[in-house]
Amino acid sequence: MDLYNRLELGDIRNINEEEQEKFFYQPIYQILPLEYAKSILVNKEIRFNNVFISWEDPYELFIFKQKTFIDGKSFSIDNYEKRIYGQCWSLNKDTDAMWRIYSPKKKGVRIRTTIGKMIQVLDQTRGLMWTAPLFGLVKYVNQGDIITYLRDIEKGGTGKFFESIADSLFYKRTEFSHEKEMRFIIDIDPNQPHVENDHINLKINPSDFIEEIGLDPRLDISEVNLITKDLLAINDSINISQSDLYAFEPLEINLDNTPIHIVNALDKYHERHNLLKGE
Repeated sequence: MDLYNRLELGDIRNINEEEQEKFFYQPIYQILPLEYAKSILVNKEIRFNNVFISWEDPYELFIFKQKTFIDGKSFSIDNYEKRIYGQCWSLNKDTDAMWRIYSPKKKGVRIRTTIGKMIQVLDQTRGLMWTAPLFGLVKYVNQGDIITYLRDIEKGGTGKFFESIADSLFYKRTEFSHEKEMRFIIDIDPNQPHVENDHINLKINPSDFIEEIGLDPRLDISEVNLITKDLLAINDSINISQSDLYAFEPLEINLDNTPIHIVNALDKYHERHNLLKGE
């Protein structure tokens, strides 16, 4: 039995068929500002940002940025700029880089859900006209690979070009591979209700959707307690804990007194010292 309707929602990109079921239950993580996390809990919705506004790497959306000609005539795909919205998550639970990038002032929190729950969020688009949800792992490539990819599209003509538009949304440069990114995209008619130029919101049940909230590992205990109390006042059904990325507990090391080892070590030290002096 299918875990979701693939005829309407498609397959997970860059994941082979044998791994589809495992990835449906795969935990994914997102570090976001504390105030935005609070708004998710209060408003019970998550925001999909317009990717043309929110994606900063100049090599993202690369297929849209080329000087494209069809039968010698300049072709523009500017109309896509108002219809593609996305959410980006990571397969990584904890990395130093992710905390420092997305929680620069220690004011970010990490939320955990699963790929399957995000697919179910996209399922809300079912029945909307001219709307296509897309999701999959990001494929990390170098700049040369992107050029080769574009030249292959060029050889395939307009059919290959239009087929590749959606797939190109799941490419990123290798310099960002530490993110291990999973993307959820909505290509939606901008005339649909509740669609803004810079974002759209889809409903969730926070108590079910968010499986855990993790706090910045650099916070001291008083800050952890304050933020935890603040979040629990909004929703007390979600587990909240501090990331243990920087947790350190020293071991108790008991050494026997072994003088002969000390003598041997000193002999070796003096021997090395004399060699260095040239004696």
